[in-house]
Amino acid sequence: MTKQEKKERINNIIKELNLEEVADSKVESKGERKKTSIGMELILDPLILFLDEPTTGLDGRTANDVFTLL
Repeated sequence: MTKQEKKERINNIIKELNLEEVADSKVESKGERKKTSIGMELILDPLILFLDEPTTGLDGRTANDVFTLL
């Protein structure tokens, strides 16, 4: 994956997880941290991703964002 492809992938994940507002700042809330963590794992587009309760503690909208991306 080239630098440009990686940058585009990161920007797409940020948009799909609705993290635009916190993309260039310190992540504060639990939901934002969890979405950021999942997004980081998805950057290289893995074939298999093992997640243990990825939406625990997230509100409905945030959980839906995560499942939509997965």
